[in-house]
Formats: sequence, C-alpha cells, structure tokens
Amino acid sequence: NLSRRKKSLYLGLFSIIFVMATGCLVDYHFFIPANAVLLCIVLGLVAAPTFFKNRAKRIYIGIAPKIMLALIAVALLYIPINKAIAWRTMLFAKNLEPAAKLEQYENALTYYNGHRYASRLGIEYYKQSKNKRLSEEERAKYQEKAGQTAKKYLLIYPKEKELTRLFFISRQ
Repeated sequence: NLSRRKKSLYLGLFSIIFVMATGCLVDYHFFIPANAVLLCIVLGLVAAPTFFKNRAKRIYIGIAPKIMLALIAVALLYIPINKAIAWRTMLFAKNLEPAAKLEQYENALTYYNGHRYASRLGIEYYKQSKNKRLSEEERAKYQEKAGQTAKKYLLIYPKEKELTRLFFISRQ
C-alpha cells in the first residue's frame, strides 16, 4: 500500500493529466512544446516505480486513470496539426496588408477547410470589393470571389450564418 503522501501525489499527478486532456479538447495545448514536455514528465512520474521504495510492483490501474488516458488519446487525435497551422496562419495574417492577408487566408484554407476560415476569406474578399482605391474591374473580381467562396462552403456547411450572410451581400 502507498503512504498517504504518495497517494496524494499520485492523485495530484492524475488531476494534472485530466486537466490537460480536457483542456486540449477546446484548445491547442499540446502544440506548445512546453505543454507537451510537461505532459511527458507527468506521465513519466505516474508510470515510475519510485512510489514503491526499492522494488517495482505491478501497478493496478483503475477505471478512472484509464478514462483519463483515453481522454488524452482522444485529445491528441481530435485536433489535427493542420487545424493548428490554419489557425496560426489566420491569426498572424490579421495585421497584414490586404493582398498579403488574402494570400494567407487562402493558405489557411488549404490547411483546414473550416467554415470560420472560409467566412473570413469571403469577408475579406467582400471588403476588397468595396475598396475605392481599386479599379472597377478588380472590385468586381473580388465581389465574384466572395460569392464563389460563400457558395462553395455553403454546400459543405449549409447552416452557417456568416456564409449565408456573405452569400446574400455578395449578390447585391
């Protein structure tokens, strides 16, 4: 049997694993190298036989730790790397010039075909279609691209409000 101190340490380590796994379901925790290293360290501490002084014993893993490990596996597989790359591309493109921003938004869509990224790209096309510094021909091209983007992604995401609104305003 483990001492009270070691049981509390063990429980603390499992709670860290649980928090990291559940947090990963809604955010990109493990794409930050420090978080991934921390998880490896915590998993190593949990799996280490140092809980039993000088001898290693077979450790029975109950249902709760198995569920936590399953959550970690789901979290790591649920969020693909392409989604993180697309998110970062969109994030860093916000402060760029319009032409560079459009290029980065298009790149983000090649990484991950999400409705949010399609909406942002379409809205940026629409904004460029209203840019008075561009020629009438260029503005019409951007207006058409906004409509095409909205139409293409509405077939995939038919209930997406932003894309529906973009589709209708680009047709005016």
